[in-house]
Amino acid sequence: MNTFFCSDPHYNHKNIVNCLSTWAEGGQREFASLEQMNNTLVNNINNKVGQNDVLYCLGDWSFGGIESIWKFRQQINCQNIHLIFGNHDHHIQNNRLVEIGRPDPVRVSSLFSSVAYYKEIVINKQNLVLFHYPIASWNGIVKGWIQLHGHIHSDRIGPGKMMDVGFDSNPKFEPYSMDEIMAMMNSQPKASM
Repeated sequence: MNTFFCSDPHYNHKNIVNCLSTWAEGGQREFASLEQMNNTLVNNINNKVGQNDVLYCLGDWSFGGIESIWKFRQQINCQNIHLIFGNHDHHIQNNRLVEIGRPDPVRVSSLFSSVAYYKEIVINKQNLVLFHYPIASWNGIVKGWIQLHGHIHSDRIGPGKMMDVGFDSNPKFEPYSMDEIMAMMNSQPKASM
């Protein structure tokens, strides 16, 4: 079982399909259509993250209502997806009912293994702070804890051990593995305060 991280898939968000030039510090989206972007998101996740792996999505799962949340989730093979709420996840935060494509309605949060606004986890003795938004200081910052976030759609790393794990920050437009994150963060100095 491997662990992967992503943020800001924005599945079914038509206004983000071709935004290469709008991000101040990077951005990888340049698709011919919404369908191409959606298919690329699904394929890139499923090609990298296995059914029994763990995927943490740090917000902005989808756009366009409950139907988009359900449609995106049902296409992802990974069974263990944890969601950190982003600014576009209000239907999930409100835990609305999903009735589309299901014999019995369920609460939308039940499509995920867990949902939270903020989470601290430990993987292979490495402490991680997970939040949708980048924050200037976090628990364990001087101890080398890594803060993973999204929201800014850039390839920014730092200060300290801080990284945007959004799809737009990855040149391959895919989730980051824990090994990839550690390889990048090992050369980053701890923040001093």
